[in-house]
Amino acid sequence: MWAVSKRKFSNLLDRIARTVHLDANRTIKWYSYILFLIPIAFWLMIEMRILASKQSWTVMFKQPAVAVGVIIAFVDLMTGYYLLLKEQEVLETYENYRFFMMWQAISQILVGNFLCFVMALIGIHEAKSLKNGQRDATATVVSIVSGLFLVICFGLILLMSL
Repeated sequence: MWAVSKRKFSNLLDRIARTVHLDANRTIKWYSYILFLIPIAFWLMIEMRILASKQSWTVMFKQPAVAVGVIIAFVDLMTGYYLLLKEQEVLETYENYRFFMMWQAISQILVGNFLCFVMALIGIHEAKSLKNGQRDATATVVSIVSGLFLVICFGLILLMSL
């Protein structure tokens, strides 16, 4: 039963990647653009909310949900910026790419970034096209640190909901 479900999910990811013409290279490029642009859109939304409610920045940032959202946006922006600069470092080996995308998939789904989660799943699936080799220390540290910040934000989200 598990093998059938896994095969169906793999076929679904294959169809999505084939339809949108994604391979490991294009997936990481699109993923970095998404991680870079979503926080900018979040800042614009906050700015519009400030203008509509005629509040100041300090009043807006005193709200816990906005503060956690800003932390998530900052971590995503820094991760996207890193990927834009060091894309080839992450794409160097199968282990690098898969490890980075696994951390991203787990941490992004925890904070509710579903688009990033789907892109990370496609990236994990497309990692099979890369060559084997050792993991790069810098990419490993960046993925762990960004993932841990997002896991902490998940904990803060849980605390706010109590």
